[in-house]
Parts: sequence; structure tokens; C-alpha cells
Amino acid sequence: MPAEYQIYRVPLDAAGADDIRIEANYFKLLWAGTLDANGRPAVKDLAAMIEVSIGTAVDDYIPMGINTLVSGKASRYKLRWNAQPGKWAFILISLIDPRTAAIQVDAPPTSQIVTQAMGSSLAASAATIGVAASQVVAASGTRQKLTVKNNSASAIVYLGADNAVTSASGFPLGPGEGFTFEGTQAAVWAIASAAATDVRILAEG
Repeated sequence: MPAEYQIYRVPLDAAGADDIRIEANYFKLLWAGTLDANGRPAVKDLAAMIEVSIGTAVDDYIPMGINTLVSGKASRYKLRWNAQPGKWAFILISLIDPRTAAIQVDAPPTSQIVTQAMGSSLAASAATIGVAASQVVAASGTRQKLTVKNNSASAIVYLGADNAVTSASGFPLGPGEGFTFEGTQAAVWAIASAAATDVRILAEG
């Protein structure tokens, strides 16, 4: 079976939601901004944001900025977004041929690369997460990449977008596991299966 992909366009003029039911392995916010008179990408907006919940159950929504990638097989993507007048989001949805895995798309915005080259910084920190939801990392308008690692040998950490995250709805990180956010500048919340769970954070930007 040949590899397949499509670009899914989402108008962000008014707050809304969408339900994409398609089997895919890669789901990436490739570009966002305004269009020209011919409906083609014109001016990129690095501040544009959408959120996605993955799978058949509606779990916590993951914030997505330009170049945020969700990889791994899924058959449903539920989107939501706040009003962003005049803006559109272009999402790359790709089903990879399992015999060849031949498609790989990486298109970081040029202006963001320049910013990184001129003044990127790295900050490491630690947080203690318990059985009540708490903020792991605050929102940052300059952050480019964020890695959150569960440093516990036994507890499970669940990530979410706000203080409503629970062990039933959050994105799980098993003992020793980590997750890297690319492009998102939103706050990250978490809850753990045990008190005083050690979490490590590495932020770039």
C-alpha cells in the first residue's frame, strides 16, 4: 500500500471545534496564518494555536502551535480552538506505509529558526507532583521546546492542559518516561499516581 497524506485546512475566524475521523500515524500543525486572495498561505502567525484530543475517548486536549507533531497510530482527532480572526491552520495528516515508512516532513518556520540561532537559552528545573492537579510549567511566550520527564521509579504522571487533568483523562508518562512539546507555549499541568512524585523539566527558549 503506498504512503498517503493530506492537508486539512481549518478556519480559525471564530471559536469552534471539529472531529476528524481518519486513521493516521502523523498529525502535525504544519502552518498557520492568513491567506492571500487565491486562498494560499500568505503571512505566518507563530502565535496561532489549536488543541487536539486523540483517540475515540475524549481525553485532555493537547495544545498545538506551528510544528507541533503527534505521532503514533490513531483513528480520531478532536479539535477545538479560540477565535483567531483572519487565521487558518494547515494540518498535515499522514498514513505511512508500514513496510517502508517512506514519508517524513519537517518544515520549521524560517523566522523561528533565526530566533533560535540568535538567542536560545536552556533551563532545567524540577517539580514535585502529587495526587492533586498542579502546574508543572507556566506558559511562556518565548519557549520553543519543552521536555517533561517522570523521574520516579514507580509512579505514573498524567499531563494535561489545565487543572482539570485527572489520572483518567491525562496523557500518561510511565516511570522514567518523558515527552517533548515542540512549538507549544501553553502551561502544562500534571497529576501523579503517588504523592511527592519527582518530575524534571528541560525548556529551550
